[in-house]
Parts: sequence; structure tokens; C-alpha cells
Amino acid sequence: MSLVGRATPGKCVRFREVFRGSAQQNASTPRFFSEFFESGGAPSKPGFRRRQKIRTGGVRALQAHQKNNHATQRHKLRTGRIQARVELARNEAILKTTPRRLYTMTKMKTKTPPPKSISGKASIKAYESLRPQLEAYNKKLGDLLAELMNNNKIKVQSLEHRTKSIDSFSEKISRPGKRYSNPIKQMTDLSGHRIIVYYTDDIDKVSEIIQSEFAIDIKASVDKRDELAPNEFGYLSKHYIVSLKEPRASLAEWKAYAGFKVEIQLRSVLQHAWAAIEHSLQYKADTDVPISSRRQLSRLSGLFELADQEFSALRAAQQRLAITTREAFDKGANDIEVNAVTMLEYINQSRLLDEILKMAINAGFTPANEQDARDKDKADKHSISGIVQIAKEGRIGFGDFQSRLRSNKKTIKIFFQEVFKASEIPWIVTKPFALLMACCLIFRELITKEMLGRLGWNLEIAEIVLSAARRSSS
Repeated sequence: MSLVGRATPGKCVRFREVFRGSAQQNASTPRFFSEFFESGGAPSKPGFRRRQKIRTGGVRALQAHQKNNHATQRHKLRTGRIQARVELARNEAILKTTPRRLYTMTKMKTKTPPPKSISGKASIKAYESLRPQLEAYNKKLGDLLAELMNNNKIKVQSLEHRTKSIDSFSEKISRPGKRYSNPIKQMTDLSGHRIIVYYTDDIDKVSEIIQSEFAIDIKASVDKRDELAPNEFGYLSKHYIVSLKEPRASLAEWKAYAGFKVEIQLRSVLQHAWAAIEHSLQYKADTDVPISSRRQLSRLSGLFELADQEFSALRAAQQRLAITTREAFDKGANDIEVNAVTMLEYINQSRLLDEILKMAINAGFTPANEQDARDKDKADKHSISGIVQIAKEGRIGFGDFQSRLRSNKKTIKIFFQEVFKASEIPWIVTKPFALLMACCLIFRELITKEMLGRLGWNLEIAEIVLSAARRSSS
């Protein structure tokens, strides 16, 4: 007979024993089950079927309740596993696509304390002890830059360098809005060099040398030309922040300065003039210029830039003239205008002048030292200018120069010996100066002491040379 059939005391006892254990195991057993067990489970005749349905419904409710509990647990477990997989996949995707994001998140979670800043007094004291070393480095670096310019045949107007003074250093670290945790390491202008060239074209050539010889701090370096819009005029200059690079940084004479940063400014002569004028007017920024003066200052800036371009174009024209003159001399042409450019080409390619230079050296003249290239170049320009003036006044062409020099070779040799004997001064000779001295002999009827005085000669030396010319030709 089924449990839901006719109730007997024995069946009720067995029912009570079976479900008492279930009720104890499950704390959420329905309330009417607890009441059923507490009452002993004995049936009463009135309303027996109603109570029997309650008991049957209670069993089913208990089974459904336990089933729901198991389903809920399985659902939670399954949901947790899915969430874990999703999270893992998401982290893997983040790691593949943006690897720095995970590093940034980790860095944000583990905040590192900011570096301790050095006090102003301690920074000034440290800079005072470092400054002598920076001065020695600047002098050594200035010599290196001069050598690099000379080796690459770039004519510079000046090479300047400076080391920031103690007062300037102290003022800069105390400026409002300036915050340095370690000023000596953070400042990039403690040492500064300025290379001033004659033409804007040379700025790019010097830039190539700087980039090949030094390590460049690209972020700190700036080209002021790129900051101006096409319709703007103003300060133009290149600023490099550099340090020594290998193998120079490992050499014994440079090793002490490895890691030092230096600012190198590149300017043309006119750019430097413009910067100096702006500085004298105390204009550090565009906003400092009075509105009434801005238009005038912009016009002047445009004129400076135009003049820079015209000077570069003029040099390019001279270089083209030199090339055509050289080609004409190679073909044997002599009907060429006598000027400084053509005369320099004639001197450089003339083998006859090589022989005349040797005559002067054999007579006792001292050849110019190639290391003093700047002084030599200046002297050569004076000599060439004198030769051109003599040629203009006497209407002398290159054919006349060539024929008279060739026909007076023996006399020129005697002339150099007479000049050296007659004076006790040390004679330093270059190829252009040897030609100028020879002109004093072969064109002696045109040259006077006053003419040589106008060319910058000492009048006593001029008299000695002209007297030796007269004695040699007699």
C-alpha cells in the first residue's frame, strides 16, 4: 500500500522517521513539516484526506526545494567559471594590444614616492664646485669645434662659448614657475657654444657635422626656423643640446666630461645681429613688443631674412664664376676680366706661380703655416686685392701677367734675394703675396710708394721693395 493510502500508526511512524532526518539536514524545511513531526504524525479522522494531501504536498515541496538548491549552486559555479574565462580572455587581449596599459595600471596601484628634491642652497654649492670643470670642458670643446670647422673648410665669423655664472644659476632656479628636483642634471644650458657663420647655407653644413660628431638630445633641441609660420618673420637659429658620444666619450682626455650636456647655437652673421638688436630692445617674446612697433619690427625682420638669402645667392654666383673661369684657363683663354674671383683661380691653377713661390722660399722667405689658416686667408685677400688694383690701373690682363712673369724669371729670383738682404724683418710668403712682390718688379713703372701705402703697406717696407726692384733690373 502506498504512502498516500490509508494511514496507520505504523506508517505514520515510518514516515516520521524517514523525513525527520531530511528536515534536520535541511535547515530550510517548511514550517508545516516541523509542526507535523512535533504533533507525532497521528492521523485523525476528521479532515484526514486534507491532511494527507498536505503531507503529500510537503514531500514534493521538499524535493523541489532541494533540487532548486542544487541547481542554484550549479548555476553559480558555472557562472563563476564563465566570468573567470571572460576575465582571462580580456586580460590576454589587453596584454596583446596595449602592453603598456597593464604596466600603467600596475604603476598606478603601486605608487612610488617622488624623488627628493635638492634644496636651492645645496644646488648652488654643488654648482660652485662643478663650474671650474665645466669651464675646462668648454675651452676644450671650443678647440674641437674650431678644428672641425677648419677641417671641413667652413669659414666662421666667430666661435663663442660661455659657462653659466653662479648668479645666473641662482636666479634661474628661483624663478616663479620653475621647479627643479636636481637643477644641475635638469638644466641643459649650463654650458653654451655659439657658431656664427657668414651664410645661411653653412648652417645646414654645420648641422650635419654636429649630428655626426655628437649625441643629440632631439627632444630638447629646436630649430627656430620651423616655429615661424610662412607669413611670420623673426628670430631664426638652430639650438642643439648635445653630449659626447662614442668613441670620443671613452678617450682618456674626454672621459671626465662624458654625460655633460652642452647647448650649441648655430646662426648666420645677420641672424646674430638680429638677435643682438632684439636683446638690446629687451624683447624676449612676441608679447613684449608694443603693438605700435610690431609691424615695423616685422618689416625689419623680413629685410634681414631677405639680405641673408641674397648674400647666399651672391656666393653661389661667385662659385659658378670660379668654375667657368677655371674651365676657360684650362682651355688657354686669357681674355678674362680681372677681378678677385678670376685672379684667385689664376693663382690656384698657375704652375708658373708655383716656381716663383719656390724662388722666394729659397731666398729666405718663410712659407705660411697652414695651421694659421684664418690669418693666411686674410693676408691672401689683401694680396689679391692689391694685384687687382694694379691690374686695373695699368689695364693689365692675364696674358700680360703670364708673359711678363715668364720672361723675367731670372730677374725675379735676384729680386727676392735683394729684398731679403735689405731688410731684417721675417718675411712670410704665400702664393698670392709672391705674385704681388713680383708685380712690384715687372710693373715697377706703374707702382709707387704711395700706391703700396694705399694698399696697407708700411712706407719704409714699400721703399725697400721698390729699391730692390730697381737694383735687380739694372
